[in-house]
Amino acid sequence: DSATAEVAAKEANLTQANLNLGYCDIFATAKGRIGDQLVKPGNLVGELEKTQLTTIVNYSPIYANFNINENSFLELRGRSKGSEQGPVKVLLRLKNETEFKHAGQLEFADLNIDQSTGTYKLRAIFENSDFSIVPGLFVEVKVPLNEIPDALLLPESAVLADQSGKYVLVVDEKDTVQQKRVTVG
Repeated sequence: DSATAEVAAKEANLTQANLNLGYCDIFATAKGRIGDQLVKPGNLVGELEKTQLTTIVNYSPIYANFNINENSFLELRGRSKGSEQGPVKVLLRLKNETEFKHAGQLEFADLNIDQSTGTYKLRAIFENSDFSIVPGLFVEVKVPLNEIPDALLLPESAVLADQSGKYVLVVDEKDTVQQKRVTVG
């Protein structure tokens, strides 16, 4: 009877050890990249206190927070009010990029304009499946509000002005320079 009780106790200890071992497997509920481990294997972690083991940062999707001025806010609000155009598109580029090649959409708009700065807080969401945008980077964002058909984009130095208004110089089909009145904006 004593040996049977001892076997039962050893089996209970084994069951308890397997249960404790099961607590050693840690699964992340977030998808992203993991940072430096803060607790080394074999270290005792607190039973009654939470112990941070590492940091996981979600890269996809990723968010860009930015502010716009009051005039841009009013233009954006005017465009989106009663609009059937769908989500507001936002373009992003990194500091080392020349083109706005990352496309996302507006995901959050604050409740009010910050009175101290006259700006309105927005947040855009980007897919970032290739992890090319890293959290904490300074980026440039562009929110295209409207497209003007048949418009030309010229450097500001190409637009001249006189008392009659703005104009540009163009070369016609006879290779003659002509003055052409333009509307800017």
